[in-house]
Amino acid sequence: TVTRIGAHVFNNANMTSVTIPEGVSAIGFGAFQDCHELTSVTIPASCRSVGSFAFQDCTGLTAADINCGILGESAFIRCTALKTVTIGANVKAMGISAFESCNALSRVNIKDLKAYCSIYFGGLFASPVHKAQHIWLNNKEITSLTVPSGLKAIPYYAFINAKSITSATLPAGITSIGDYAFYGCSALSSVSLPSGLKTIGAGCFNGDISLKNITIPSSVSRIGRYAFYGVPVPQVTVTQGVIGKAAFGSCGATASVTLGGGIMYIGDGAFRGIPSICNVTYTGSRAQYKYMTIGSENDSVTDRIISWPGSGTVTVTTDSSAADVLCKGDTVTLGTYVQSGSSATPLKWTVLDVQEDKALVISEKILEFNRKMYSTVALNGYDLSWETSDMRTYLNDTFLNTAFTEEEQERITVSTLTNEENSRYGTPGGNDTEDRVFLLSEAEAKKYFAGDEERTASATDKATEGQAGRGVNPTSGSAYWWLRTPGVFPYSFQYVSYEGSLRADGAACANSIFGVRPAMWVNTDGLAFTPKRSITDNVKAFVQRLYTRCFGRNADKGGLNDWVNKLLNEQRTGAAVVSGFFNSREMQNKALSHEDFVETCYQVMMNRASDAGGKKGWVESLYGGLSAQYVLHGFVGSKEFAAICRLYGITQGTITLTQARDQNKGITMFVARCYTEALGRSFDENGLNTWCQKILDSPSRKQTAIHVAGSGFFHSREFRNKNTSDEEYVQILYRTFLGREADEGGFSGWVTKLGSGVSRDEVMNGFANSAEFAAIMARYGIR
Repeated sequence: TVTRIGAHVFNNANMTSVTIPEGVSAIGFGAFQDCHELTSVTIPASCRSVGSFAFQDCTGLTAADINCGILGESAFIRCTALKTVTIGANVKAMGISAFESCNALSRVNIKDLKAYCSIYFGGLFASPVHKAQHIWLNNKEITSLTVPSGLKAIPYYAFINAKSITSATLPAGITSIGDYAFYGCSALSSVSLPSGLKTIGAGCFNGDISLKNITIPSSVSRIGRYAFYGVPVPQVTVTQGVIGKAAFGSCGATASVTLGGGIMYIGDGAFRGIPSICNVTYTGSRAQYKYMTIGSENDSVTDRIISWPGSGTVTVTTDSSAADVLCKGDTVTLGTYVQSGSSATPLKWTVLDVQEDKALVISEKILEFNRKMYSTVALNGYDLSWETSDMRTYLNDTFLNTAFTEEEQERITVSTLTNEENSRYGTPGGNDTEDRVFLLSEAEAKKYFAGDEERTASATDKATEGQAGRGVNPTSGSAYWWLRTPGVFPYSFQYVSYEGSLRADGAACANSIFGVRPAMWVNTDGLAFTPKRSITDNVKAFVQRLYTRCFGRNADKGGLNDWVNKLLNEQRTGAAVVSGFFNSREMQNKALSHEDFVETCYQVMMNRASDAGGKKGWVESLYGGLSAQYVLHGFVGSKEFAAICRLYGITQGTITLTQARDQNKGITMFVARCYTEALGRSFDENGLNTWCQKILDSPSRKQTAIHVAGSGFFHSREFRNKNTSDEEYVQILYRTFLGREADEGGFSGWVTKLGSGVSRDEVMNGFANSAEFAAIMARYGIR
């Protein structure tokens, strides 16, 4: 009894039909390849898998009845006479290019719609419907599609190019519609999407579809690239999540767009070509809008958002991101490689993760094609893994030595890699390895990218030379790239698709249409980088900077989120937030000296240590009666603080001085000297503000200042109780009115007058009416 058909066993065999008996569990790689006389084949339900290229180039084959579990990559590729494909209820997956170049296909029969809607299709030509354009159920072509209940997803490519489908109703419970599921269904005019739907895949309703209306449920949080491209959807409402590149591009009949505050990302050209008559509403808050990442070519929508009715907040984390700290998403430059023409140019790498003094980076672009995981393999052995692959050898030898100098290689660390099994099919990943340069695994590609949109990658000009579109999507410019995790078969490896999805079925290891994106862990010490910061990242970094420089600690999540929201909503300026930090209880509890307070101001608002002259002036102002708010006002108005605000995307703002003592430095310092020199004690703030206000309110400020000094201080009981001698009295007058110590001649003259009977008030008036005092007062506008 035959239980397994091995690889290549019937190559070029002279047979016209094959009925593989029940009990056969597997058909090997290329088993019936080039059987040109074969006209029909039936594969039983007992067959768990049909290997890659199993019926390749069976050019006489016209009918295939497929009931196996897994149909491998390119299983029927170039079966140019194949007209009818029947798909049984046992089919679980169809690999990439399973029906590529089967141009005669005209009919696909399915035996069970629910089972069909559970198949994993590995790529554009994995579904025979793509070429057949007609799908039948129970001998009736499907026109009004009603998907059975009990399903969670519509598979990628499931109904691609099914020209007869006019309507589609999806049941409750469906949370995802896969990439290109209804692409090219040109007769499709109505679709009912269930509440609870979360994902609409790339290109899902693209391709000359006749949709007249569609309601996107508020539950949807991810709309893939080109999902509705060119579809005349009259109203677009998206409340949350991600809108991919060109998702609603060229939807020329759209009359209104409503965007919610939960949207985090809008890709390049997502609304390119929206007509000028379109009404645009944004229901979120200004903070949420600024939190969004918006790609280029969306001005037709973003320029028309004029209101911010929402009151929503954003939620930020307490990481230490700042403009001078390497973060995920930044770009580093390391090594050189030929990327265009014939000369090597600097290589750019995208940061995926940062851990203390090292970072995981991946090449910004795909660097080459035609680089196989294995160049030649003994497919009967199947003893393949990342550990023994040609790709691993190439990256850690030829590529490493070509792209990096010896000094640069020292920066690249040796990493212990875990090589996991395929998460969907359980194919073993092999032993752990130690590598300097490597490909990402399936788990890493999931972990380090937020979604499909982030995983997409284009190739360098040099890499695409001679590709003639193989592996590169001509519309989006994105390309396939290899992962190191095995695919469904031990001789296949996973890859990332054009649209950024992870393809678990994988492709044969000797395939040459997949690109190479090397990854590596590098030492970050002294590593130059270009920051990539969203508006929110910058605002968060600004606030985090205040926490570390004012309080000496990282932000608490609640405080960070509160300040970030206020800045994003433009409820606070940079100056106002600085004032909030410096006037906080935590700052007050630090009880900083005037010297330390001023030094902190330099660090926070000028990003440098103080200069001696500048610091001395500010410290003297504080000792002279001006408030801390007066000092802050001066610093937030500086050119240095303006530059910091520009760096972080913060509105600079200013601080309003409300206390009387901060309105005129000369008045304040004069009154403060009255306290310290006449009364021998520090001023009290209320008293200082009261006297300063009295002088400020007077039309003759100089005379009022003299009156305040006399009646308020020198005639006060507190001063009289000091019982000063004539000598002490004259010294106090010099210090109070002239701000200096007495000169010997002047001192003797005034003391002599007092001894001869001249009253103290007359002597005080002599100081008050002196040219020196008048000049001092004039400098501060006191006349």
